Amino acid sequence: MAKLIAQSGHSLDLPKRRVSLGESSSCDIPLATGMGLAPRHFEIEPVTGGNYLVRDVSGGAGVKVNGQAITEHLLEHGNVISAGGLSLGFWHTDEPKEQESPFLAGARRKATEEVPAPLPAATPVAALTATPVAPAVAPVAAISTPAPDPAPAAAPAAPAPPPRTDGPPVAWVNPAEDHKSAPAAAPAASGAPASRPISFQRMSFAERLRRRIRFAGRRVAALAVLAALIGAGALAWRLPKVQAWAAPHWEKFTAWTNPPPPAPRAPQPAVPGTSAAPGTAQTKGPDPRDSITPRTEHNEVVKRMLTERTISLFQADLSQLVPFYNASANSRNLPPQREMTEAFRKHYGLNLEGFHRLTCLRAAGKDEFVFVLSAAARLEIESVLGIPARPAREITAAGRKPALRIYPIKAIGRVFGVAQYDPFTIVLGKQSWIDAALNGSDGPALREATCMFPDTAARHPGALIMVERLTPLEKTSARLPFSTSISNLFFKDKGESRLTLTRNPDVKEETFVEQSSEALKEQFKALHQTVKLSKALALQEAPATGKGAPAPPDSGEIINTTEASILIPDGEALLREAIDSVAHTFMSQSPSVELILAAQKAVLNFNQARLQQAPETQSVAGVAEALELLQNGIALTGAGGTRETVCQIERLESSQAEEIVHLLSLEDGGRMVFRPNTDHLSGTLLDLSVKARDYRNAELIISLWNAAKLTATDGGDANTAARKVLEWANGPGSRQRLSVGLPALTAEEYKQAVALLSLQNGQLTWRPGEEGYRTWLRRVSPDPKGDAKKIAGIYQQAQRAGAIPLGKVSELSEAVHLINSGVRAGSGGATMYNTGNLTVDELRAAARYLRFEGGAIRVVDR
Repeated sequence: MAKLIAQSGHSLDLPKRRVSLGESSSCDIPLATGMGLAPRHFEIEPVTGGNYLVRDVSGGAGVKVNGQAITEHLLEHGNVISAGGLSLGFWHTDEPKEQESPFLAGARRKATEEVPAPLPAATPVAALTATPVAPAVAPVAAISTPAPDPAPAAAPAAPAPPPRTDGPPVAWVNPAEDHKSAPAAAPAASGAPASRPISFQRMSFAERLRRRIRFAGRRVAALAVLAALIGAGALAWRLPKVQAWAAPHWEKFTAWTNPPPPAPRAPQPAVPGTSAAPGTAQTKGPDPRDSITPRTEHNEVVKRMLTERTISLFQADLSQLVPFYNASANSRNLPPQREMTEAFRKHYGLNLEGFHRLTCLRAAGKDEFVFVLSAAARLEIESVLGIPARPAREITAAGRKPALRIYPIKAIGRVFGVAQYDPFTIVLGKQSWIDAALNGSDGPALREATCMFPDTAARHPGALIMVERLTPLEKTSARLPFSTSISNLFFKDKGESRLTLTRNPDVKEETFVEQSSEALKEQFKALHQTVKLSKALALQEAPATGKGAPAPPDSGEIINTTEASILIPDGEALLREAIDSVAHTFMSQSPSVELILAAQKAVLNFNQARLQQAPETQSVAGVAEALELLQNGIALTGAGGTRETVCQIERLESSQAEEIVHLLSLEDGGRMVFRPNTDHLSGTLLDLSVKARDYRNAELIISLWNAAKLTATDGGDANTAARKVLEWANGPGSRQRLSVGLPALTAEEYKQAVALLSLQNGQLTWRPGEEGYRTWLRRVSPDPKGDAKKIAGIYQQAQRAGAIPLGKVSELSEAVHLINSGVRAGSGGATMYNTGNLTVDELRAAARYLRFEGGAIRVVDR
């Protein structure tokens, strides 16, 4: 049994877990203020072998054991822990005896005797007791029991211990010791009779009767006075003035003593597949979890989930981000929030609606991630996942909660785990990671939590926090002075956006301070390049060459021995870029976009099979039948009877097949066309499919114009040219029309398609300012990393061809702008190197995967 003992005699049993002590109320053992203690001064935790370790976490205030300053120390029985004005004795024995404890023995002696000889000085515990503190005591080994006197003497009666006017905090009171009775008085000296009061039974009858009458008279008088007061009050209450004065006060009193009943709880959702009997009310028994709703701070859960393999942290304040996103999504060509929410649910199996804070921890391996989601209201994981509720959690016999249950969920062919940390927090991600963090130890090492979630980010959480572990370059064994890079971004007027570098604990503080300023500027430059690129591409003006990025102002730097930070002037612009990146990533995973692409792929494959006279396509009567054939594969045979190719699409789920059926139709001649049925579609799928229909019809009209080799003489404007195209497609070009799948356009479809076209220089093309179908498709289903590889490849080709002289370009924004504008090489500049038809948004998204190092563009993994 291990415990701490104060000089006042109070003791506290130490639990079998790490505890923190200090003045802060958030400590496991809060101590009284005014003792010179830090908010979180020191920790005591059990280690192997049943021993205990004390650790200094005061940040410089200091902790001593037996007078020696320590950082960490293995405690032994009898050690004295000193911190500020506090001194505590450490016990570690099965049956503690009073003479073995210097603190407990001193507390008992201080009321009865004086210590004969001064012992080594110890700090008085002024905040624990108001009584004078006994002189400090020596370690247990130095205390011995005095030899008995040769002649026994009569022991004087021990006085009662002095009253304690100012005791320790409630957490320190040990009822078993606080209420011990004073030692019994010693027997009287020989020959001195004890004086005792005469008992009531030994009195005479007359004396007992006199006393009873006297006491009875007092009771009667008291009752008479009470009756008189009640009568006077009743008479006064009848007066109208008294009633008018007392009525409002009486109403307040009755309202205070009889509070209204609590609002009825919202009914729990019915278990899928079950229903209540008609006319019967569903009742729910009391839930023991309703009495206590513990809640853990979001960042505390994040720290517990951290591991050594964590390489990045992404935290979003959804209460700020979601309203901002909804207000500006349409103007920035971003998908609606419901589409992003559906994409998240599809890929991770959880709906984001209702959560206020989201943090993602990512490791290096595939699918090595964990999401921590917290809400303001109480959550039920069974309702969140849509599964039957299980019985209430029970406390085990040992007084501990059972291991948290991890629910497996399957999404996109992958199995993730979901667990409920507390009534307000859900954890989603890799099952082994969750199990190790929630059902294993109490969390990561303190060093790891400090490195990956610095104090500045915890104290000042922004709308978006991005933390990345910094690692040295390959083939380099030297340790970096910096551990992590933190970008804490705020919206305008909501906070100060800053970039922070944290010190590697293995590197000297002097090295960190010396290199921080230059490293901050380099990190700032890498972070700032996306905004610079956006401005350069938006203005379509080449930036001045030979000039580096403007260094951030030195006045924004804050450097100490643990962290170095710098102000980000355009943090709001960086935050917008990050939101756009997440939105486009989710949009590429959008179920609606995937269905549209799958439907258009089905049109091309089925029509190609019909042109090749595949037997099974000649008798198809509906879209559902055609989709079934395409999922199984339609084999096309050549002239010699050998199979040349297979027209096929990916296997569809039943829900996907039902949706795609409403995007397609079969027209006369058995050709398949992309024609959304607006009567059966709704929401985002309807919006996107109608826009995709109009863009695709316009693109097919352009392709048929080129196939028919029509010229400007065939039409003076886009409307006339489109009619010439349709006349040719209904006659000589019917086979070409069947191949591409252009439908018989209705008046509305024709109007919307022609509105996107124009006739320029005798060529039917897109109206000036229109992006074209393929560009629009890339916007709703982007591939920024693929575009980044394309940009890097073109830049390298231009360098090898000599189109970009060495030293001419020094910034990524310059390089991307140059490739976007186009550079020529070869004799007479015959070869043009450019990115083709990538838009400004696509270039900005691709730039997030690019770095400019050593005069070359490198693709990185974000």
